[in-house]
Amino acid sequence: MLSHAGRLLPDVLLIQVEVEFVPLNRNQPLFADVDCFLCSAGFQFHTFRSLSGRAFKPMITEAGACSPFRQLLWGDALYVADWMKLDRLDDSQLRRYAVLAHDVLRSYELAHLILSKLDRRTGELMADLYLIMHNQA
Repeated sequence: MLSHAGRLLPDVLLIQVEVEFVPLNRNQPLFADVDCFLCSAGFQFHTFRSLSGRAFKPMITEAGACSPFRQLLWGDALYVADWMKLDRLDDSQLRRYAVLAHDVLRSYELAHLILSKLDRRTGELMADLYLIMHNQA
């Protein structure tokens, strides 16, 4: 469980974690438990990378038994360092965070937000340049 990573979490900017929505094993933490823990550790839920499930027997979808109708069972959740508390990050962390937001998450609005914060500190214009480049793409 993530609780064993406690002392490492302050240096982490992005977490991908498998979460379950219904218990598949005894005493396992569910999405709500993981979400509460990560939020209390300074992270925000950002998006799901994937969501999965299975059809309930004897029903089978056209895609097969490994495809759910509506009931989702698990997924890969992406959490990011709390973007409402960017003051807690130094300039180097902000630069890395912006790169992760752009390259890994493809969350261009988050990358721009982070660069805007960095520009207010440094007097640079990276957020403006980023916006120009992104709008031309």
